[in-house]
Amino acid sequence: IQDSGLQLVSIIPDYFAQRKWGHGAFSSSDPELRKQAIRDTKIMMDICADLGGEIVTIWNGQDGYDYPFTTDYVQRRTWIQEGIKECCDHRSDIKLSIEYKPREPKMRCFMTDASTTLLMVNEIGRDNLGVTLDFGHSLMGIENPAEAAAILKMYGDKLFHCHVNDNYGYWDDDCIAGVIHPIETCEYLYWVKRLGYDSWFSFDQYPYREDGRDALEEGIEWIETLGAIADSLDDAEVDEIMKTQDGVGFAKLIREACGNDKVAVHFLVGGTQANLIVIAASLRPHQAVIAAGTAHIQVHETGAIE
Repeated sequence: IQDSGLQLVSIIPDYFAQRKWGHGAFSSSDPELRKQAIRDTKIMMDICADLGGEIVTIWNGQDGYDYPFTTDYVQRRTWIQEGIKECCDHRSDIKLSIEYKPREPKMRCFMTDASTTLLMVNEIGRDNLGVTLDFGHSLMGIENPAEAAAILKMYGDKLFHCHVNDNYGYWDDDCIAGVIHPIETCEYLYWVKRLGYDSWFSFDQYPYREDGRDALEEGIEWIETLGAIADSLDDAEVDEIMKTQDGVGFAKLIREACGNDKVAVHFLVGGTQANLIVIAASLRPHQAVIAAGTAHIQVHETGAIE
């Protein structure tokens, strides 16, 4: 790692992909599996320290439930708290950061949003325990990622790590960062800087059909571009807009920050509506879109545009 000039940002132990974790890791009713989750975490903490890292991210994707009356909510949450607390006490020089997500693979995850996760983090009460805010997971939970960041910073300074990506709000698509929710991403970047976050951004993208390197490079370009727009905003002007809750003033501010006063900011309820408007504006009635069979307009919109 040193020879390549890279730096280890975070390690994420596997508590989710192997079959044995299907009914939980830290919350498993099998005490041996709970012990293994704790043991694996401690090992990863040691490896992280040896490799010059600072954070081990805990994603409890299998710590949850699928059906009513199948879970003792109090007992299983208690097991999670006890296990993570033991890991925190293993070594104080490595941070543990819980990455929350509303669902998937479990239909309902215990750490489902910023506030729920923060409650558990503060109950455990360890300085080296915080939260990883994944932009896409926040959208899935019908959160505003910028507000979620503010909550995590306000109540204990627990914003330990940030993941960037994008989705349509109802599933963890892990699309290229910033391309679907550019305005929300810009606000997210503005607020994490305003809140004093000075650590890394990890790109948690999953390019199903795109070239992985190309998708990552494009994600970096989007985050740098949107970050530059966020950095260009005048705090006093933003404060005045927030004071008056001026939506028109906000739209004008962002449009001008994009460097083109002919660009207009319009808000739509989803990607399909955006596709419809752009296609209607760009094509004549006898023209059509040429796309791959796997394209969103074909797979998710099922010809609705036509």
